[in-house]
Amino acid sequence: MIINLPKLKTHSLCVLTAGIKNMYGVIPVGHRTKYHSEYPRNEHFSHVLTDIFSATKPQLTIIDGIMAMEGEGPAAGNLKKVGVILASQDTAAVDTVATKILGLNPLDIYTTLYAEERGLGVGTLKNIEILGEDIDKVIVPDFKPPSSVVTTLSKRLPQAMPRIIIRQLSLRPNIIKSK
Repeated sequence: MIINLPKLKTHSLCVLTAGIKNMYGVIPVGHRTKYHSEYPRNEHFSHVLTDIFSATKPQLTIIDGIMAMEGEGPAAGNLKKVGVILASQDTAAVDTVATKILGLNPLDIYTTLYAEERGLGVGTLKNIEILGEDIDKVIVPDFKPPSSVVTTLSKRLPQAMPRIIIRQLSLRPNIIKSK
């Protein structure tokens, strides 16, 4: 049984890290770095994330949204008290609810959209039965999504440009052989 335990946070490339995106952690680190540079556009990278999710589909996803991250996550975001823990056997559904709580449109998150299109889960809020707290009472009205250069410009640039930008901004270790 796979139990998926993501932390609720923003992601500069794909807007949101929740259940579907969290399954990216099952692949080796070297491949993660490679896929980030090979698929620098949100819509393409989200297909990769959805592929990985479909192969590793968890039986339970529990999202820790007590303290979330907003802004330029996952590396430069800010903590934000959201105060929720969300759980479901349907990862796309729990991502949908999390997205709505953050004041975003769930189907604007490509991983949720692709998961629903492929029949991997429910991405439309009206088709989800929510138990517990009324969703309207926990919506965070002033949550800040990421606004990074790659996210906002990638749809306007030629396909190779975001890849070049990511390579230029990526940190690479430099070995000092004398040490």
